[in-house]
Amino acid sequence: MRIPAKSRGRSAFALTVIAFAWGLALVPAALLLPVYQGLTSSSSGVTTHTSATLVAVNGPWVLSVMALPAGLALLAWFGLHRRCASASKHGGPLAWTAIAALAVLSLLGALSVGPFLLPTVLLLGAAARLTPAG
Repeated sequence: MRIPAKSRGRSAFALTVIAFAWGLALVPAALLLPVYQGLTSSSSGVTTHTSATLVAVNGPWVLSVMALPAGLALLAWFGLHRRCASASKHGGPLAWTAIAALAVLSLLGALSVGPFLLPTVLLLGAAARLTPAG
C-alpha cells in the first residue's frame, strides 16, 4: 500500500519542523545545561563537585557551532520545499547536501556534541525520503 503524496508531504514537513526545533534547542542547551563535571579536593580533605556548561568551558564562540544544525535544517527545508512545491531538480540535492554536512559535523564531534546532532540528521533524512517530487 502506497502512502498518498499529500500525506507524505505533511509528514516530511512535520519531521523537518521537529529537526529544526531540536537543532535550535541546542543553542540554549549549550548555555544552560551542565555537560562537564569534575571533583576538586582541598588539603583539608574537603571534596567539591563542580559542573560547567559548554559555553562556560569553551567560550561564546561555541554558540555558532551549536546553531549550525538549525541553519542546516533550514537549508534542508528550503531544498525539500522546492522539490515538493515545484518539482525543482536542485531541491533534493540541496537538501541532501545539508543533511550530509550535518552528518559529517555529527561524526567530527562524535566524542563531544555529535550525539546531540544525530537526531536532527535522522529526522531530516526521513523527511527527505518522504518528500514527494512536485
